[in-house]
Amino acid sequence: MSAHIKERIISAKPPLPLLGRKMATDAKKVEERKIAVIPKVIIDGALGPKEYGILLTNKRSLFVLISSNKTTVGYLLGGIGGAIVASSLGSNKDIDYANADVEELRKDEKNISVRHSKLTRLVMKKGLSGYTLRMEYDIQDKGYKVSAKVVPPSELVKQRKSEGAAHGEIEAEYVEKMKRAFEMAMSPEAKQKMEWLV
Repeated sequence: MSAHIKERIISAKPPLPLLGRKMATDAKKVEERKIAVIPKVIIDGALGPKEYGILLTNKRSLFVLISSNKTTVGYLLGGIGGAIVASSLGSNKDIDYANADVEELRKDEKNISVRHSKLTRLVMKKGLSGYTLRMEYDIQDKGYKVSAKVVPPSELVKQRKSEGAAHGEIEAEYVEKMKRAFEMAMSPEAKQKMEWLV
């Protein structure tokens, strides 16, 4: 170590022990990375159904409001993390997920942010009317839940039907892609809280 660097460390203010603790704290911070996008789910609200996309990061599932009514949502395979990535086309709100600032999306009161570390249960269930995704989580010891109907984007349905796929098959494929996306985004602890009842 050069004498110049050694002199700077010794004379550093605040004292070295405090600097050492700060460095250790910084080392524990994990950068939030975008993993995947689930292009479309529907959440029933007080004023009717709302369409959301779900941006999955290594820290959270971020339900991003697309529209309060039916819209067209495009999809692409690949992109962020090699998972499902979508951009909304012709909708009320165009979202460039690849370049969107996660913190800005999180702060938007219209969106719903679920930290994976606060997740108590994630369930995908098949019922008579299709598939439902349910996330249960805690914030300051209070329980919350998000329940969303899984609806494949119309472009995906149109494309797969032109290839001869039945609607039930298209839904099942979409749900399987969602499962892979969640598995990529979740920590080992959060994965243990996933239930795929399909």
